[in-house]
Amino acid sequence: MLAACVLLVLVVPDLAAATRRVLILHSFGRDFGPFQVFSSEFRTALVRDSPEPIEFQEATLEIGLFGAGADDDPVVHYANTLHAARPVDLVISVGSPAARLLQRDRQRMLPGVPALLSALDQRFLDDVTLAATDAAVPGAIDLPGTVEVLLRVLPDTQEIFFVIGGSPLEQFWLADAKRELEPFAERVAFTWSERMSFEEIRARAATLGPRSAILYTMLVVDRDGVPYEEERALARLSAVASAPIFSLFEHHVGLGAVGGSVLSVEQLSRESARAAIRILQGQPPASIRLPPMRPVSPVFDWRELQRWRIRETDLPVGSDVRFRQRTFWEQNRWQVVGVLGLVMAEAALIVLLAFNYVTRRQAEEAARGLSRKLIQAQEQERARVARDLHDDITQRLARLAIDTSQVEQALPDHSPRDKVRSLREGLVRLSEDVHSLSYQLHPSIVRDLGLAEALRVECERFSSKQPAPADLSLRDLPPLVPPAVAFCLYRVGQEALRNVARHAGPARVHVCLAGVDKGLQLVVQDEGVGFDPRLQNDKPTLGLASMRERLSLLGGELVLETSPGSGTTVLAWVPLRQARS
Repeated sequence: MLAACVLLVLVVPDLAAATRRVLILHSFGRDFGPFQVFSSEFRTALVRDSPEPIEFQEATLEIGLFGAGADDDPVVHYANTLHAARPVDLVISVGSPAARLLQRDRQRMLPGVPALLSALDQRFLDDVTLAATDAAVPGAIDLPGTVEVLLRVLPDTQEIFFVIGGSPLEQFWLADAKRELEPFAERVAFTWSERMSFEEIRARAATLGPRSAILYTMLVVDRDGVPYEEERALARLSAVASAPIFSLFEHHVGLGAVGGSVLSVEQLSRESARAAIRILQGQPPASIRLPPMRPVSPVFDWRELQRWRIRETDLPVGSDVRFRQRTFWEQNRWQVVGVLGLVMAEAALIVLLAFNYVTRRQAEEAARGLSRKLIQAQEQERARVARDLHDDITQRLARLAIDTSQVEQALPDHSPRDKVRSLREGLVRLSEDVHSLSYQLHPSIVRDLGLAEALRVECERFSSKQPAPADLSLRDLPPLVPPAVAFCLYRVGQEALRNVARHAGPARVHVCLAGVDKGLQLVVQDEGVGFDPRLQNDKPTLGLASMRERLSLLGGELVLETSPGSGTTVLAWVPLRQARS
């Protein structure tokens, strides 16, 4: 039974006179694919791009679903009645069935009203001569091209399950499809679904072999006449499919189809909207003769490629891969680059600091080595000078003193004898001073009797020459002190006592040598005038620098504690485990 389903006007009826009225004549209704995609995009593009307001009127015929046996008079009557009440400026047919109805009843259906035939295959126009009032925007489906792409992507394919419904339009397509696919008969076997219900189609798709593929064309109604919305049908089919699904339309990519040589229905609808605007602006429809729109490049769904383990290298050159899930690198490229840059900068800084540290340590070691050699050379030179003083100068002075004594005894007169005696006594004192200087330059007592005894002798020597005495205390000394440690602390004590004699004034001195923290500590404390250490830091003395350098070479430390009027304390500590003999 032929019925007309009237869908309604979307714009308020009492618009200004400039409003353009467009009647859309649907073949299957707005919910059937691929026409629902076309209708939605066409309406949007027409309203958006038209310089004048658009008022839509719609009608749907069932002739596309149930064949040509039904009466189309109600549709014709509705369209004419609508036009009489509210004149139509343009009628748009969506799909081949609506286009056939419009062409067949052109003389009695909206005569004189411009018509635009859209969403139809080029093959329909091969059998139709358009009137001067009619224009068309056809598309050209590339069925052989899609099969070629399928076999290139899956070269081992032996069976293709061809999914198509049972409506008259689909049957028309099926006849042409079998004819177009005859060249592939020797390469692959085809199974057709036009005599299956949708559940049988799903069952067949779920049990296909490993060298199979599915070619989904369109499914308006199945064998039993049950209509299906395209998006839901394709999604349900993809959910159970045991083989990848290839398609003819671009909007199927993303609904469960892998892809193929697809036609863009959205682009076709936008071209149709532009043609409609040209007609509404007064351009004669006969002047609008557009070439059929064809697929541009194969389109694929990245997710389906991953699902069926299809490599992108197997796709045709220039393929458009969509819905790609970005990798961690793609999503966080600049953050990673920033972090890596920061890490590299920090690494470079660390390397530079390490290099500077090593260089500084090498410089410090070189400086220490040089200091050690200088101190050793100084001690060697002191030892040489001490030997010369002891073995030569003091001997010669002693000889002069003896000779002077003999001269003194030989003189008969007291006055010359007193002068010679004074000369002899001066030579004796000079000899003693030279001997003392020789000892200070190279105190062999450190080597012969040890550090404690050498410090005792040094304190006695200090006490004999200064008004205030120097006392020595010993505590927790190890049984054996390395020679380097002994000589270092002796020199520190010697220099500290020398500084007391020079700067502290008449003050008592306390010297203590003790074992502390796995090392030896020497403390020289005086009760003298003290000084301001800040002034001392501004003008460091050679003596303090020498003490610090000697201790540093053995890993030791020097601490100076003083203040004006409170005396001075020198603390020197040397570790025994790091000392070298």
